[in-house]
Amino acid sequence: MSVWATVFLETWKRKQSRYAMEWGMVGIEEIEEERPDFLESDLVIDINSPVDGEEIKYFPPNIKARRNLIAWTVILVASTAVMALVIATFFLKAILAVRNNLLNTRHWNCRKNQRQFSGSPKCVKNYGIPRWLGVDMSGEIGNTLVSLAQAAQIFALENVFNELALFLNRYENHATDTEFTDKLTEKVFIFQGINSFFSYIYIAFFKQLQANRAILQPFPGSYGCKGTCMSELNKQLQAIFISKVVLANVKEIMIPHFWWKKDRIQEQRRAELDEMAKQERLDEYAALGEEPPEEEEVVSRDISPAERELELDEYHHMLGTFGDYRDLVLIYGYTVLFVAALPLAPMLALINAYAQIRVDAWNISVVSRRPWPQNAEDIGSWADIIELLSYIAVFTNSIIITYTGEFLTHWNNAHRIITFCFLYHGMVVAKQLAALVIEDVPGDVQIQIDRQEFVEKKLIFCAADDQIEVPNADADDGDAPDVTIFDKDDSVVYLDYPGYENYGKERKQEISDSVRSRKKVMEDEGYSPRAAELTSL
Repeated sequence: MSVWATVFLETWKRKQSRYAMEWGMVGIEEIEEERPDFLESDLVIDINSPVDGEEIKYFPPNIKARRNLIAWTVILVASTAVMALVIATFFLKAILAVRNNLLNTRHWNCRKNQRQFSGSPKCVKNYGIPRWLGVDMSGEIGNTLVSLAQAAQIFALENVFNELALFLNRYENHATDTEFTDKLTEKVFIFQGINSFFSYIYIAFFKQLQANRAILQPFPGSYGCKGTCMSELNKQLQAIFISKVVLANVKEIMIPHFWWKKDRIQEQRRAELDEMAKQERLDEYAALGEEPPEEEEVVSRDISPAERELELDEYHHMLGTFGDYRDLVLIYGYTVLFVAALPLAPMLALINAYAQIRVDAWNISVVSRRPWPQNAEDIGSWADIIELLSYIAVFTNSIIITYTGEFLTHWNNAHRIITFCFLYHGMVVAKQLAALVIEDVPGDVQIQIDRQEFVEKKLIFCAADDQIEVPNADADDGDAPDVTIFDKDDSVVYLDYPGYENYGKERKQEISDSVRSRKKVMEDEGYSPRAAELTSL
């Protein structure tokens, strides 16, 4: 799977390089215009370039560095807070997982009931659980509460952090849209990675370790996995894939369709009310025996397709695709990071991608306004994130196979460590070899790109033609090549080097026949033979 991740990324790089060549986007980032927000900033000044003297926009580096430091400090603090909240939900689950301990008293005989606990050997007290609750919180109620807390945390913090990242990105005042999008991608994915993957990493690597070490338990309780950590991780991954495939895509379809249907119903209702009001006014004029004013007789026109499309939601040219990329990359992360725990993950990811691509296409073409075209040479920082996830996946899957899983339960720790080292480094070497063997740009695409640069240099920048040195025909080193430039191309290809069997013969014969034909025509028209010969040349 790790090698497949590298092959997948390299294949995509080849495909995107071909798209960039076909659409003329090669090198577009080097000549990209500045963002209006960047140009309108009071801190941006006009200076003469120290390279060529042309006037350029200048953003002081010290201000830029200070803003970047502030922004990334805020991101680090917010990410740490998110990580703490994720850990807190697991502590909450451990507290609620106390069995047979719902007596809210400090005189409870711990020693007598200590054998009833399958988790920590310590005496577990109920931390504020009221006596009247009278139920086993280790069952469905505890799991449901924790699941609801995790879901509320993910959805609430996702919107908050997205707005925070967007605000900080604007505060940094990036010059181009490409730079703006790349930095926004990095900020958002730090949060999304913690919010989406940290709980699964905890289950896979730390949960069982914490259950076996009392010193790692801030609150005495049941920290162990339900069953085995491998089975619990498998169930959690199945749940997230099902929710992504079903709930997420249904949400993207139903919510826009609901608002679209609501707008149509309101529009129809307004039209009916206007028609009823108009009819009432006409009845009033008819009852008075008066003619209605001219404006009352004007028939309301239908809304044009352009006006109807203007009422649709806007698909932002930059942030719209950002959300689509984010959803696909998160599914890719679940697939490659934990494929050893859920071998069915690639097929589920394929189903999700197939559904999401068509849902996004429906949103763009039906529900949203026509997007404004935007130049792009590649997918930006998303490619770096995909590559980073593929390398992290080597480590996570190696740990899952050697420690978390039940594959090597009869091996001791030394053998497991050796197996992990061989497995990890072998996969890294295989990934590096695959990346070296597969070129990022296909050969035919590179030839066409070089050809485009050559034509651009000659026709746009008026570069001087290359000087061809023609050797002397009388030299002893052989006949000089025929460098004659004709006015038109011929269907017959003549090789322009000596030694060819019919080198120049047919072409010379064709020219000679043409000259004789013209000379004969001129003589027939009354020209002298000498004048006809000179004119026909």
